[in-house]
Amino acid sequence: MTRTKPSERRSSDAVPNGGAHPDELAAVLDAVAWSADRLTRSEDWTRDLAEIMGRLQAAIGATRVQLVERPSASEASNARRPAWVGRLARGHLVQRRLGRARAANNGGGPSTAILVPILVDGALWGHIAVEYAGSAPPWADAYADAMSLAAAAIAAAIRRRQVEDALRKSETRFHRLAENLHDVLFRYRIRPQAGFEFVSAAALEQTGYAAGEFLADPTLAAKVVHPEDRDTVAKAVVTAALANRALTMRCVRKDGRVVWLEHRMTPIRDERGRFVAVEGVARDVTEQRQLEERLFLDARHDPLTSLPNRALLYDRLVAQMALAKPGIGRGYAVLVLDVDRFKVVNDSLGHVSGDLVLREVGARIRAVVRPGDTVARLGGDEFAVLLSAVRGPEDAARIARRVHEALRAPLRIGSHEVLASLSIGIAIGAASYRFPEDAIRHADVAAYRAKSQGRGRTVVFDASMQAEADARVQLEVDLRSATANLDFAVFYQPIVASATAASSASKRCCGGGIRRAASSRR
Repeated sequence: MTRTKPSERRSSDAVPNGGAHPDELAAVLDAVAWSADRLTRSEDWTRDLAEIMGRLQAAIGATRVQLVERPSASEASNARRPAWVGRLARGHLVQRRLGRARAANNGGGPSTAILVPILVDGALWGHIAVEYAGSAPPWADAYADAMSLAAAAIAAAIRRRQVEDALRKSETRFHRLAENLHDVLFRYRIRPQAGFEFVSAAALEQTGYAAGEFLADPTLAAKVVHPEDRDTVAKAVVTAALANRALTMRCVRKDGRVVWLEHRMTPIRDERGRFVAVEGVARDVTEQRQLEERLFLDARHDPLTSLPNRALLYDRLVAQMALAKPGIGRGYAVLVLDVDRFKVVNDSLGHVSGDLVLREVGARIRAVVRPGDTVARLGGDEFAVLLSAVRGPEDAARIARRVHEALRAPLRIGSHEVLASLSIGIAIGAASYRFPEDAIRHADVAAYRAKSQGRGRTVVFDASMQAEADARVQLEVDLRSATANLDFAVFYQPIVASATAASSASKRCCGGGIRRAASSRR
């Protein structure tokens, strides 16, 4: 169909819609639809703007169609702005008579412009100016309504561009931040196909693998986990992510070095609520882990000899007592070893040399016991050995003889040679022992008995030793109490010359024992 130009329209062509011919209005709407589609598909709508404006201008028969952007948002809200700008800001179409300068551009005659507002997020961004030579034709209003659709499409394109620009700036900031972080930022897709969607550059520093290697190999995440931990970690990752709980795991770097990485993850779900991905941060906590292990080690080991301390010995003794079954090779024994005449070494060579003696004695004891036995330092010059798989006293005595033999050779301390020996007390595990202190105490009593018999002796505990120890302690308590309470009685015994039977002197002595104690025995 041949289309009639607006300037050639006859009066008989007049129809509703403000005088616009249906075919011409349909052509305008087609141009608007084409423009909207072009704006939607375009990556940069500004590059297509001239073609879009030309297409619209040809469709409506205007002298000019152009896009006008307001200089700034502040101008649109200025109290002194023209009234027509305020009407545009409220979403109204505005018809204006153009000035002489613009009229000159249109051949010197009067010109009219219909302004179609472009609102982005409710704010006036600009307008489409549709200019006609002379007065606006009767059908201009109908075309202006169609142009409002074009304005809406342009507003949507502008808004999309603003969102894309903001997103691009946000991504740039994120990537710049991610590249400068020592922590690894990542997103791992679980379904439909497992693999990394993003890994920051810090992966190279922490694992030795570049980010691109993780993106290219979906199995690399599992490969870097320590082989001994893979089965456990595979189950723990999902649990930790769903619970928003940190997960620390051993990983093997590309160079073979083992590191500890702490992962903090957030589960990502799709619109159906399915768990589809994990986003998180991985941080190298190797130094922190080593420090924790060192603190734990120091809390349970003697700093001088690096042997287990009393606390660790007690823990292992508790476990051994629970497993003990004497007579079938699952009994145990405790040895307490006291360094003989250690005070002489400290007084003669000094405390530094004394520490070296203790360190060397501990090393020699550890060298002769069995792999499953525990050598500990109780404190001062006192050591202990926990023997497992003991059938009876002879097994423990055999180990004690090996310890004595190990100390026959002198210790070389600086320029001095020191001969060291040990008094060893042995307590064989018994069903009557309810607490580790019981076995340690009995072995200590036996060591005291060994020391009283001379240097380098071994004594196995029996019940009589505990009775003697208790009596000795009680005697000391009684003597201290008697001294404080003046409970001693003083007697004078005459000294008689046998030849004359005359008393020549007297001897003062404490007789009758402690009064309180003596009276209690009457």
